[in-house]
Amino acid sequence: MQWSNDKNGGFSSAQADSLILPALAEGPFGYRTVNVADQQRDPASLLHWIKRLVDLRKSCPEIGIGHGDVGRTDTTSVFSYLYRSGERTIVTLHNMASDPREVSIKEELNGEPRVLLGDPRSRPRDDDPSHAHLDGFGYLWYTVE
Repeated sequence: MQWSNDKNGGFSSAQADSLILPALAEGPFGYRTVNVADQQRDPASLLHWIKRLVDLRKSCPEIGIGHGDVGRTDTTSVFSYLYRSGERTIVTLHNMASDPREVSIKEELNGEPRVLLGDPRSRPRDDDPSHAHLDGFGYLWYTVE
């Protein structure tokens, strides 16, 4: 990604004809449209989303040191992966279908669900963390402790 919307995407102050390759200036991926400086100012940008995802991953040691396994669900369009460490389980659900899905995880999950990451319309059931609603192409990561 380009650094800024400055000349040559902020990579060089040289004249364009002296660069080995020109900076991509036009179109949807040109430096005037997509660059780090603009993304840093926009809390809804892809850069901020990736930073939040990295922070989330760092706050979940279960992903690195726990036991991970593909979860079994009652819905073929939903991919599930579970990470377990001690008394804590992280449930990840990804709906590969365009339509919303109610999903049941065929694992025993006891405790309170706490959402870590997800789209606005996807959520676990408060009364039973082995059930969740996923929006079309929705995703949901939550812990059960």
